Amino acid sequence: HEISTVLQRQQHRVRYSESVEIGSVIFSVSGVAFILADTQDLLMTGEEQFFRRIQKFINIHRNSFLVLSAALHGPEEWNVMFRIQRRY
Repeated sequence: HEISTVLQRQQHRVRYSESVEIGSVIFSVSGVAFILADTQDLLMTGEEQFFRRIQKFINIHRNSFLVLSAALHGPEEWNVMFRIQRRY
């Protein structure tokens, strides 16, 4: 909810919905959607499950972006980013 606090401070209207993917930020006026993810979550949940989540998000939100964060940018994290870029 850290991101929602920042957006509210900048006078953006923030709404929560059960039907929206967890970790997503959608700007309804412009139609831009972001999904926020951490490389450690991806490594723990499994790549295919994560890729299905991304694909579903892309299918729903045509103007979408992935924001991938990593506490450490080691070989494993770089490999994850490379696989995502290659697939999408």
